Amino acid sequence: MIHCGGTVLDAPVAIDKERNEVPMTPERAIKKKELNESPDGEVICAVVVMTAQEGIACVSPEQSKKVVFLFSKDRAIVQQFFEDLVDKCRERGLQVASEPLRVYHNIAIDDFEKCIKGVTTHFSKLQPDDGDRNMEKILLVIVINDRTYFGNKYASGLSSYGFIKSICDNNYGIASQVVDASTVIKATSAPTKYDD
Repeated sequence: MIHCGGTVLDAPVAIDKERNEVPMTPERAIKKKELNESPDGEVICAVVVMTAQEGIACVSPEQSKKVVFLFSKDRAIVQQFFEDLVDKCRERGLQVASEPLRVYHNIAIDDFEKCIKGVTTHFSKLQPDDGDRNMEKILLVIVINDRTYFGNKYASGLSSYGFIKSICDNNYGIASQVVDASTVIKATSAPTKYDD
């Protein structure tokens, strides 16, 4: 057995913008939403809708019986999800562009990296020049994916989520949020929106 010295650290103390201590719940979660400070700048989203099967978008009826939509409605569903997401982000203090940078539909897993490269190229054209007083722009890629479909790259057992995050985070250094297609479907089909 190996022995080594150690120190038990005191519990962390969260403070708000005015440097006041913020109490934690018994589960050590921070109570105040105000501590989640939004980044400086305007968030611009690009939306990527992955295929669920070869050539079929993950929010279309051909995907499977769990998704019941008319094929012509899948773009409207994605648009509604994006609008609802923007509203919620604004309620929480984020400055988010009303329209996505671009919406990429029916992207096969084999074409995902090429798509992300296109997103970053398009986004770089929006960045202000040095000395420009315009607000900084922050790119967020929202990827709508069917977690049950693994495509050609996944014969070795890799997860589509891990692949997507690896491309966005490691290869391009951009923020991404992966949303399962079933979540998009549930969120847009609910008769009323929830408050929190």
